[in-house]
Amino acid sequence: MDLQKTMEKEFEKKEPTPEEQAKLQKEFVPMMFEAIWHAQRIDIHRTLTIVCKAVLKDVGATKDVLAKRAAALKIMGQAFEAAGNAVVQESGVDIQKHVNEILKDVGQDAGPSDPPADSA
Repeated sequence: MDLQKTMEKEFEKKEPTPEEQAKLQKEFVPMMFEAIWHAQRIDIHRTLTIVCKAVLKDVGATKDVLAKRAAALKIMGQAFEAAGNAVVQESGVDIQKHVNEILKDVGQDAGPSDPPADSA
């Protein structure tokens, strides 16, 4: 919120030039991204936890099916990671840091990535 106050003070003084507006926007956009990210992170974490538990803890599935599901989740995760890395390279935003936060949280809540052993 400090940036918002700074921007308001600057606008109260005088009408900012296009260069000043561009500079303020350049400073403001990353802060907005961070705020939006933190709000969305909770929803992403919840969704991933529910999906992983449903897919990997299905008591009606065989060990082979659970292993295939785990492998498919890993492939999907790698695809998301690759897409995130491409965005980081283009924008300079540290998405990897945020992805690591989610993966850490999901890993803690979802348990080990290995499918559960057959109880039979």
